[in-house]
Amino acid sequence: MAKIKLSAPWNTYYEQVKALFGDDSEIHIVFDEEKKDLKLYVDTDTKAEALQNLFPIEKEWGGVTMTITVIPPNRENGFKIVRSGEMTSKEIIEYAFYNNPHFVKCIGIDFPLWSRFVYAMFKNEVIQYYTDDLGDPNGMTSTLAQDIAKEIFEPVDGVYYCTELSKKEKEKVTKWSSLPSGTFTATTATTLY
Repeated sequence: MAKIKLSAPWNTYYEQVKALFGDDSEIHIVFDEEKKDLKLYVDTDTKAEALQNLFPIEKEWGGVTMTITVIPPNRENGFKIVRSGEMTSKEIIEYAFYNNPHFVKCIGIDFPLWSRFVYAMFKNEVIQYYTDDLGDPNGMTSTLAQDIAKEIFEPVDGVYYCTELSKKEKEKVTKWSSLPSGTFTATTATTLY
């Protein structure tokens, strides 16, 4: 009988980050399991600043804490997260996922008297990464990019992660319905793509 080795949650978190950003040529991920330290070396300052606004500084599981550091070019130790409000939520998503092969586009929708809603749209594809999923004989987890993003990032007000419609679903969407004021409902707005 094979022995089952379960992964620690910080290893699963690393695998999720690697699954979402591993194919992004501007991000290089280094994980030190012993020190519980995850570093993302980013090739551009703008992308690094955007990622800083999405990733938590630390992630805790019980009594174990993992440090997450976003390191821009020419700064070996990284820098503190400054949420100065200079970037809008839409810009944060666009810069963070620029050149990411899983990302399609970002849609910003303004509602009168409400705040802005931002939809980060990912490709309609399954992403697999290694975990200790006992439901899979190879220990793989199969999921969507939107689900990984929801798991690994800090919540940002008004930002929603979603998956683009398939071609068949897009064909079903033929017209928009609008409110009397001429603004679109959130449900209607997401059916555009």
